Amino acid sequence: MNRSTRKLTTIVLTDMVGLTAISAVDEEIALDLILKQRELLKPIAEHFDGKGLKEIGGDLLLSFSNSIKTVRCSIQH
Repeated sequence: MNRSTRKLTTIVLTDMVGLTAISAVDEEIALDLILKQRELLKPIAEHFDGKGLKEIGGDLLLSFSNSIKTVRCSIQH
C-alpha cells in the first residue's frame, strides 16, 4: 500500500514599496536597500525556521512549515 505524506507549508512574499522608483533614480541605493533587506530579514526568517525560496528584485519569497511561526516572523520587529 502506497501512503502519501502530506506536508503543510505557508508562503510569505515580501514587497519593498517604492523600490522601482528608487532604482530609476539611483540604482546603487536600490541595490544597497536590497542587501540591507536580506541582511535584516534572513536571520529573522531563520529564527522562525523559514527558508528563502527566491529573490525577485526587492521581493523575497519565504516558506514556513508552521503557520504560527509564519505569523510570528511576519510581525517580528
